[in-house]
Amino acid sequence: ERPSLTNLSPAEQAAIIESIRERRRAYAERFALQAEAERNGEQGVRVSDNDAFREHDAPAISVIITLYNYQEYIQSCVQSLNEASLGAIPGGIEILIVDDASTDQSLRQARRAQSDSALPVRIIEKKFNTGLADARNVGLRRARAPYAFIMDADNLVFPAALEQLYAAIVNSGAAAAYSIL
Repeated sequence: ERPSLTNLSPAEQAAIIESIRERRRAYAERFALQAEAERNGEQGVRVSDNDAFREHDAPAISVIITLYNYQEYIQSCVQSLNEASLGAIPGGIEILIVDDASTDQSLRQARRAQSDSALPVRIIEKKFNTGLADARNVGLRRARAPYAFIMDADNLVFPAALEQLYAAIVNSGAAAAYSIL
């Protein structure tokens, strides 16, 4: 259980606040570096596709997996998608793994999961770590499907989850569908 800021001494509160400010400054610096690189015509990401991704251009759902230092989880995450029931989803799914400049072996494990999967898998390797929201936005910009399902690398899906969510959104005409975790 995390202590409340109000239960901490003024010095401890100040240290936590300064830590948050420093992380924000670091993200802002990396965003600026990313923007500068793009202005100079440099690519901020490197993309690699498996054969299934290149051969499949009309998925119904883009599953966007954000990845940052989750080397021990990414293969299980992709495996849960490999085991998902997809027969009721015309066009199936594509998987976009957005690596947010991991510093561990996450990218290596993602490539392994990509090569082991029969599903269409694209890996988007970001040059700069700019945080979860930006990683999700990068994935959304690269998604080819009309629907997106966003998950983190330490998440798993139940086998029928995507089919049920797809049916819910298509049959309701809603802008979004979600489930209880």
